[in-house]
Amino acid sequence: MVMRIPLSAIGIVFLACASAQVRIPYNASAPSVIPDGVLGRIDSDGATTLYMEGLDLKIAVQNQRSYERVSTLRFGLVPFFPIILPTVEHEVRPVETEEPSQLVIFFSFDPREAGNHFNPDSVMVDPDDGIVQSMESFKGPADGACAGAWAGSESSRDFELPRGQTTCFVLQFPMQYSPYAHFGLHLSGLSRLGEPTSPVDLRFIEFKGHAAD
Repeated sequence: MVMRIPLSAIGIVFLACASAQVRIPYNASAPSVIPDGVLGRIDSDGATTLYMEGLDLKIAVQNQRSYERVSTLRFGLVPFFPIILPTVEHEVRPVETEEPSQLVIFFSFDPREAGNHFNPDSVMVDPDDGIVQSMESFKGPADGACAGAWAGSESSRDFELPRGQTTCFVLQFPMQYSPYAHFGLHLSGLSRLGEPTSPVDLRFIEFKGHAAD
């Protein structure tokens, strides 16, 4: 005698899990918000663009710290009817990377108008757990790639920012470089047509970034 068991009576669900190790990009420092009265955006990689009078300014902090994340895909299987369950993710240890010994910040200027100047020595950082620090050394002005040799702060002066040309500066500060160290950035030293531009204050916090689209 052959017994027929209806599918509705089958209550057995087969579970399976698959783990995939994926390196998420990094934690980095980025502004918590764009200040009131300032136009700007914070990209998915943590870089920040400010749309200021006469120029656009892109700011990026070089203190990324990569992590690895394990993603576990769970799914159930009722005969002839698979069920996908939510993915479970959790972070594991940091990826060992070679990091700079001091805080490094990139400033990339794209002037829309002529008459803009920048003095790197006027930029300061204010760490939550320390004292206000001035720039220690810098690179620039460089065309686009931010390359060049380091110069001491005593070499700083008002540098012209030519219209229609991307001009880059790299500033190094004598403070902790970790993305977990929160700090304020006092952006000063900009002038337009001989008149100082109003300073902008940004507060940088830990930011989970990934490569910009």
